[in-house]
Amino acid sequence: MFQKGQSGNPAGRPKGTFGIKKRILNQALEICQEEAPKVLLKMLDLAIQGDVPAAKVFCNYAYPHPSMEAALDITTDRENMPDLTDEQVKTIIETASRVQ
Repeated sequence: MFQKGQSGNPAGRPKGTFGIKKRILNQALEICQEEAPKVLLKMLDLAIQGDVPAAKVFCNYAYPHPSMEAALDITTDRENMPDLTDEQVKTIIETASRVQ
């Protein structure tokens, strides 16, 4: 019989063991890592055959979009922006920091 205020498992789950969700996610990750090259080759094959959605998936994976930070490539080095005023440089940097 259960007693009020007493845990049914006072010691808890042993350290180092995973719940069912974590085990399933780990297994899915292993499968994905093993099968990823096959999937990518299949996407490429479908893209070559004219499958536009497959081409988009392949291109997005093979050629990911640069991050905003890399695309902006903001620098505070005045030598690289000799034609800009200090106020213009400040505005560019403030705008870039809000976008990121």
